Amino acid sequence: MTAAPGPVHLGDRDFSGLLYNGAYVPPTLRVRLGDTLRITFRNNLTSGLDRPGNSGPVCAGTGTPSNLHFHGMGVSPQANGDNVFVHVQPGDTFEYQLRIPAHGRQGPGLFWYHPHAHGFVNDQILGGLSGALVVDGMERLFPLLRGLPERLLLIKHVKMADESEIVSINGQVNPAITMRPGELQFWRIAHVGASDFIKCRVEGMPLYIVATDGHALSQPRKANEFFIGPGKRIDAIAVGPRAGEYPMQTVPFQNEAWRPP
Repeated sequence: MTAAPGPVHLGDRDFSGLLYNGAYVPPTLRVRLGDTLRITFRNNLTSGLDRPGNSGPVCAGTGTPSNLHFHGMGVSPQANGDNVFVHVQPGDTFEYQLRIPAHGRQGPGLFWYHPHAHGFVNDQILGGLSGALVVDGMERLFPLLRGLPERLLLIKHVKMADESEIVSINGQVNPAITMRPGELQFWRIAHVGASDFIKCRVEGMPLYIVATDGHALSQPRKANEFFIGPGKRIDAIAVGPRAGEYPMQTVPFQNEAWRPP
């Protein structure tokens, strides 16, 4: 897995971002309990980030150390495991080896990976360095999930030089999801961005949450809206409503007392 600058196209905007393997939405890592995850990580953040005019993002991260952190995982933080004190310098590589416990605190669920080199985290994630990590096996806790179509909905955001902001899902702006009335789908929603907090609602379509932040609930919980901030993950069953179009919309909320909703 290589971290390097690269071009990004979101909606009608183009900019230079920071990418894993050249992708704004990088590979989703999938493991099972008892597996060993091995990753050769290369830091190619070795040159200046192109910011042409007002089209580029307000972020940096090239020519800086980086690493990988496996957010929420119950794995060892030592040696070449989930060790945030390892700083991989530009041009260098590091061999990660994560032993996924077969028992104990680590269970199936949705997690994510991103840089965690102190002092550089925010800018590198805003540039695009983050992805999903799935520990398979949730259907053993909720048999209803067995055989359901799985949709990963990865929320990212980037702030541009003109102070505008782009929020995307799976690297798309205003994407559409197709469902049949009455169809069940397993939605795995993750905020893999750096700073925004978002409250969302799908009008006329509740979700049945089965896990949050990689931890299964004792039973599904019905929710008409959800609040999601950096690092938050929500696993939910979505039920196709009657035929029609149903927008997912952000809901205003009071975040800080001195700022407008």
